[in-house]
Amino acid sequence: CRPSKYPPEFRRETVELVKTSDRPRVEIARSVGISDTTLANWMSDAALLWRVLKLAEAADPDTCRP
Repeated sequence: CRPSKYPPEFRRETVELVKTSDRPRVEIARSVGISDTTLANWMSDAALLWRVLKLAEAADPDTCRP
């Protein structure tokens, strides 16, 4: 697995922009200089991570609290 050329913060901020914007995903991808496929993959990764965290929290709520 090769390291990502995009910092995690950039990925998080871009995914959040898609979630909170009325602009189409493809337009956002172009505006930040990445492909729509890359952004779609990031969205999928974020959704999977969210589901895993929710399952972990449901299994043991104390392990997921800061």
